[in-house]
Amino acid sequence: GALLFAPRYTRAFVALIGRAFMGDMAAAEARATLAQMLGAGLVWHTHLADLAGQEPNLNPADSRFLSLKLGNSWVGPGSIWIQAMKLFSRTVERPDSWLGDDELKPNPLYRFWAGRTAPTVSALIEVVRGKTYLGKELDTPIDYAELALAHTMPMVLDAYLLQNPRAEPITLAPQLLGARVFPESYGETLERLAQKKFGMGYREITPEQQVEISQEPE
Repeated sequence: GALLFAPRYTRAFVALIGRAFMGDMAAAEARATLAQMLGAGLVWHTHLADLAGQEPNLNPADSRFLSLKLGNSWVGPGSIWIQAMKLFSRTVERPDSWLGDDELKPNPLYRFWAGRTAPTVSALIEVVRGKTYLGKELDTPIDYAELALAHTMPMVLDAYLLQNPRAEPITLAPQLLGARVFPESYGETLERLAQKKFGMGYREITPEQQVEISQEPE
C-alpha cells in the first residue's frame, strides 16, 4: 500500500478488470460497466471538442486522449481508466515497446505504473533513471531541486509553479474539479521543434541538429 498512490482505488480497478475477463454473471456486469464508462466519456469529449472548435482526441495511444487544449496546456480526465486504455492501446500499437525505453516513446508499462506509485517512490525512480516521468533529463542541481519540489507540493500547484510553460489561470477550475492539466511531453516538444525548424522529425535530423533542438528555449 505504501508504494502506490491511492492503493485501494488501484486494487479495485485491477479487480474489476480481472473480473471482466471471467465467464460468470458478475463478469458480464463488469464488462457492461466498462462499456458504459467508455461510451459516456467519448460522447462527452466529442461534444466538448465541438463546442471548443477543436478536433476530438479519440486515439487511446495518444497522450492527449480525451483531452482539449485550454490556454497553453492540455486538460482532460486523469483517472486510472484513461491510463489503462493508453497502456492497452500503446501495447497493441507497438508490441515491442515493453522491451525498451526512449525519450520519444517511453515504455508504456513503466509509464502506467509510474503514474500509480506514491510520490516518494516515483521520485526515487526518476532519480535512478536520470529523467522525469515526461522524459526531461535531470542534469543539474536545479533539475533535482525542482523534482523534489514537484513531489512534495500539492499537485494542484505543480502546473502553475513548475510546469514549463506554466499553466494559465483558466485551467485552475477544471483542475480543482479533478481534471488533469499537463504540458506536452519532452519528446513531443523535441518532435514539434524539429518539425518547426527543420521540417523533419526529431529522429530524421542530424545529431548536431538534435543538440541544437534540445537547447532551444521554450
